[in-house]
Amino acid sequence: MQLSNIYFSVEDTKTAISDLKYLFSNYKVNKEELVSVYNRYRTNDTHKGDDATAAKDYINTVEMGFLESMGIIKQKFLKMHEHSLESFAEKVDAHPNARIDTDTLDMVQEDLCEFFGKLDDYCTEFDDIATDLQNRYGHMWTFKHPCTTAARDSLADICGGYDKNTGFISKVRRKLVEFEKDEVEYIDSLLLEEDIDDLQFKMVNTGLMLSNFSLVNSVQNVNILDNIGKTNSKATSKSTHQKNNDNNHKKMMIKQYKRL
Repeated sequence: MQLSNIYFSVEDTKTAISDLKYLFSNYKVNKEELVSVYNRYRTNDTHKGDDATAAKDYINTVEMGFLESMGIIKQKFLKMHEHSLESFAEKVDAHPNARIDTDTLDMVQEDLCEFFGKLDDYCTEFDDIATDLQNRYGHMWTFKHPCTTAARDSLADICGGYDKNTGFISKVRRKLVEFEKDEVEYIDSLLLEEDIDDLQFKMVNTGLMLSNFSLVNSVQNVNILDNIGKTNSKATSKSTHQKNNDNNHKKMMIKQYKRL
């Protein structure tokens, strides 16, 4: 089976890490300002009653939960890129500006293997000529065979010669494929997709429930705010198996919300 092109650039990854750190730094500042506003409201005793208590609890559990979840996701994105950079240097190429992709490797190997075939033909022809000269005129002169083995072997060591599964290029390609496989497994272990799904579900769930807010029924509003916190907390505590079973339900909720 033909694999899709695998590409990795140390320079691009370093730039991505630098950009992420810059964005996260700005996010941290904005988050701290927002948290400060939340905290001023939550600790303000002038806001009393069931409505105020429900609103403060909502901020403490839901809104603060959103900020915490987004922070975790951002850190995992950064960790993902940093890990790939370290892993690539360790497993594939430690050059500070390395850039590689399997399509280019395959193209270079194809070109070199084609050249190897021509070189092998030329070398065989030279050997045949030298043998023929020696046979015909060896009684008058000694004809030495040109040394072609080193040239053929050196090129075969790079491209594999007649066996593309051998040689330096094939070795590098296998390293790159293995690196890609390991990074996919590492990213899966971060549960980043699950975190994003959870956050999206909570935001959609919150939006749907807040759409039922009433301007005249404060009791209903208190119940809504309380239920949002409880529903979102249950989503966080579910096991991976339960979350997978709920995946279709989440998608339906998201589609429903987009139609509102």
